[in-house]
Amino acid sequence: MKAHLTLILSVIISLIFITTSISQERFRRGSYALGGGIGYSQENYSSKYFDYNEKSIAIKPRISYFIFNNISADLQLGFGGHDEDGEYYDDRSWYWTKYERVNSDLSIGLGSSFYLPLEKAYPFIRIGLSYYYKYAYQIPNKIDNETILNTSLGLAVFVSNSVALEPEFGYDHMIWSENNNLKNIYWFSFGIKYYVY
Repeated sequence: MKAHLTLILSVIISLIFITTSISQERFRRGSYALGGGIGYSQENYSSKYFDYNEKSIAIKPRISYFIFNNISADLQLGFGGHDEDGEYYDDRSWYWTKYERVNSDLSIGLGSSFYLPLEKAYPFIRIGLSYYYKYAYQIPNKIDNETILNTSLGLAVFVSNSVALEPEFGYDHMIWSENNNLKNIYWFSFGIKYYVY
């Protein structure tokens, strides 16, 4: 297992060194990009005492600055809305109680993107860390703070010299939550980005 991990890391590091020397003008060091996307996620959770389904839509503006060829540092903001319904087991009444609530969140995240410069489409890998501030409308003063590790795979498809459409699939792993409700979330986003080079 250790040999496999060493081989995979060696291949990734080699790819980074090779591709940073082969770069399209728009991904060169010193260029930057402005854009963002609209994301959707759906999450289901079930346990012995709790069951819920949550659907989320988020708007995520992002600015990227290329610190090396093909590698950018990213700053992302997020504004999301969540529709949650489910049920929980009430120990006092011995019954399952249903509930619905609407949440919203604000987030800020720092990360990095690695672009693989091919001829017409440019796959990318993104990794980052985000802080979320969540508020539940139906529960007075219910606030939750979360820290999430973000990872995603995407594709930049240029429709002009400077404008790209960027579909992206992601996986978020919650590493800290104020209410200890740690979870993993899969999501899809469709964005547009303007590259300045």
